[in-house]
Amino acid sequence: MNHIFLDANIFLQCKSLDQLPWGDITENQDAVLLIPQAVQKEIDKLKSDGNGRRSKRARKASSLFKEIIRADECTKKISCGRVSIDITFPPSIRKEKRKSDDFLDPTIPDDLIILDILAYKNIYPDNGVYLLTHDSNLLLTAKNHGIKFIENPNGWLLDPEPDEKDKKIKELENKISELKKNYPEIVISVNGLSDETQVLNKSVTLYQPLNIDQIESLIDQIKANHPMEEDFSEPKQMFPKIGMGIMKYVPPPEEDIERYQNELYPTWIKKVEKTLYASHDSIELSEFTININFYIENTGAVPANNVILKVSVSDGFLLLPPTDEESVDKSNLLSIPSPPAAPEGEYRHPHFPELGRLGQLAKSWGHINPNIGNLSELMAARRDRDRNAFYWKPRRPKEPNTSFEMECTEFRHKSDKENFCFSVLIPKSDPPKGGLMTVTVTAANLHDPVAVNIPLHISYKEGDIVTFIKENLRVRKETS
Repeated sequence: MNHIFLDANIFLQCKSLDQLPWGDITENQDAVLLIPQAVQKEIDKLKSDGNGRRSKRARKASSLFKEIIRADECTKKISCGRVSIDITFPPSIRKEKRKSDDFLDPTIPDDLIILDILAYKNIYPDNGVYLLTHDSNLLLTAKNHGIKFIENPNGWLLDPEPDEKDKKIKELENKISELKKNYPEIVISVNGLSDETQVLNKSVTLYQPLNIDQIESLIDQIKANHPMEEDFSEPKQMFPKIGMGIMKYVPPPEEDIERYQNELYPTWIKKVEKTLYASHDSIELSEFTININFYIENTGAVPANNVILKVSVSDGFLLLPPTDEESVDKSNLLSIPSPPAAPEGEYRHPHFPELGRLGQLAKSWGHINPNIGNLSELMAARRDRDRNAFYWKPRRPKEPNTSFEMECTEFRHKSDKENFCFSVLIPKSDPPKGGLMTVTVTAANLHDPVAVNIPLHISYKEGDIVTFIKENLRVRKETS
């Protein structure tokens, strides 16, 4: 195995180490690259030398050195095809281990590299030791001291820094950039993306449908929480005495009791049972739906005209049509109607029977809610569209599809962000582990379309449907 000492110019003047064909200089043999102490010091000195290319390369090399130091055994592997290349630091060499030489000065970095190589060869005489450099003076010193050397191949060197012509081109590019400021500039941002991977993560919980025994057990619990009323006798201490005498309690009519017990309550239980049977489909729809929120903004200097917003998904996925309801919330997935109200008796005065009914009458008045419709909507004429708002193109979708479009006549600049929410349905047959949603914006005065790809990462886990239903089942308030 070859052991190759590196000069500083390999880090400052050549391409990145993992882009170099090391097999070309090692005759396709494995090698260990060694960074001598003198090179470390030179790199450390140059990394704070302004913002030129050399200082940037020095900072990059310094970061590599730290990465190697933090690695196990202070060694980093470089990907290079079939050849195994390790990069590390040579072992520390004490001054007394370095042979004195009248021609080498250890205070000079190049001479110190040569001294370290000579000491390394004495410690490891069986290793093939080389010096890799592009410095002619260092090459000559190595040759005079019997050290094998390899010159940096010309193809490894970076392209020259920009000349006046390149600077002129850059100047023209900047002017073009300034001219572009007279056009709209669309920015698309997505909520919920992971900062590290720029991926939208979705965890899907898989539930098995309820079996008959589970449904019956849940219904028994619901009955226990909302039992059917069986006692219609006079409530204790419910009505006080008044000046006109003692009110007399009159139980509800038998036909009302019979209708409640034999019709209304059993019908309610059937509705509950129907809800439980359908619960798995409702839960599954929620689990296999991803609600994706994003916004677009015009940060340019002029409005964007005739804007088209297109949202599309990869094969197998579907976009769900918009609804007037808010995004599906797990806590609102399962709701059962309110149990029927049991018939109530009433208190009547022996001489004024109608007196006891005033309470019930007042109660009924409180529930009067005539549905006469929204008069303003009925009378309002159809208004023209807001030219700054987005509308469905060509019309509001009613069925799932792989893509939807919206349009805006004039998307204002330097204005509020326009927010959007789209629901993506994950295919349930052969559920995928990932997918893609693409948002594209075009406009009549936009030079190029603006597009953002939203990668979807989907994971799956098992869940207990009975526990989920117990935690999320709600009683729905009925409106008259």
